Amino acid sequence: LEQITGADFLVAGEGAAAAGGEGAGMARILIGDCPEARAAGLDVGALKRDGSWRAVAGEDLLLLGRDQSGPVRMRWLEYAEMGSLFAVYDFLEDVCGVRFIKAGPYGEVIPPAETLSVARATVRDEPVYLDRSFYPFSARGYRLPDADAHEPAADDTTWPSRTSWGFKLRWETQKLVAGCHSAHYLNFDERFAAEHPEWFALLPNGERATNTPRGSYLCYSQPGVIQAWIDDARAYFAREPPQSRGLTTWNKGGYGVEFMVDPHDSYPYCQCEDCQRVYQADPGQGFSEIIFGAVAQVAEAVSDFEGNYISTLAYGPKVQPPNTVMLPENVRVRLCVNGALHHSMPGTRDAQLDLVRRWSERMEGDLVLWIYPDQARPGKAVAGVPEIAPHAMAEFLRAVKPYVAGCFFENESTAETFRFLDEYITMKLLWDPDQDVDALMAD
Repeated sequence: LEQITGADFLVAGEGAAAAGGEGAGMARILIGDCPEARAAGLDVGALKRDGSWRAVAGEDLLLLGRDQSGPVRMRWLEYAEMGSLFAVYDFLEDVCGVRFIKAGPYGEVIPPAETLSVARATVRDEPVYLDRSFYPFSARGYRLPDADAHEPAADDTTWPSRTSWGFKLRWETQKLVAGCHSAHYLNFDERFAAEHPEWFALLPNGERATNTPRGSYLCYSQPGVIQAWIDDARAYFAREPPQSRGLTTWNKGGYGVEFMVDPHDSYPYCQCEDCQRVYQADPGQGFSEIIFGAVAQVAEAVSDFEGNYISTLAYGPKVQPPNTVMLPENVRVRLCVNGALHHSMPGTRDAQLDLVRRWSERMEGDLVLWIYPDQARPGKAVAGVPEIAPHAMAEFLRAVKPYVAGCFFENESTAETFRFLDEYITMKLLWDPDQDVDALMAD
């Protein structure tokens, strides 16, 4: 900020007015909630999460938003409110003309300006989508061939320039349904297969689904399986150590106030009599009735832990909303859909939107999405044409705006060069999907 303005500025707090007293009459920049902001009628409590105010009061420029107490730690996945920091970045972009196109040495543009002028106006800046993120976050995580050119880093795990860029693009500060496939990560096979082989999905060949090429899979009609999930969730919410449940970590099972109940990828439809009786009654529902039935039972059994949730994906064998299962209020769902690609094709657009609408009704507006914008995957030969789809993303995000609270983009690629434009445009559109995409591209 000093580099841009050359001005004196204060990080404001209850003592900000006194701290700035010596500069009476000069233009000041006050950052954060303070008496001057409240005197100007700027109430951070009226803002949505991640929202901010920018206003000129007298000779003061006020930049403030909802903040968690204490310093902001610039770390990836730092889920703390930092509205005042976002107010500064909005000011740098909207007023100073700064651009944060991408991480690394070529992505930040700071235009020279001898004079800085700020309109005497009040600007309220809030995101449309609460949930705003993509994966993989780092070009180094998948060791993309052009990572060094885009993302200077001391090693493959810290990604400092990438983390800083994420904050500047207003990466989410709260994630709903943070994980996936928790049954795999919670080692049900190692803990229970020897004693309870009947807890695992029955395969067509009569064997139980333990130690398959993709791991192990549970039978969600088994009362013992549901009770094991309940015991795990209760231990997690009670802050008991994972060792109390025969685990070394809660990683990818517990996420803050959420505990995930979710099968692994490529779930084989269990052939046991109980599962098949439900499935054959309505094959179009897949295993939604069965698995969401188990999710609901776990959620009901932990409902006494107020403010905590059972989370799961609507994906694969349970992508459809269940017809008969009532989901308790402490269930959170992330629906997995293709997204922009299917929205751009008439044959799939209506079906995808219908699925989003039906899930949104069930979740009463708290639905979040998992989107697959790219068909490219790391490790494949680098294609000659990058897959970029900013207009399709914009059309999709505008279409689902009435129904969802946010989107996570699995934005894989064979090279960072091929995806950074989509990353930038997507993060901009998640804040405000009604922006002019052509103007963003031209800029």
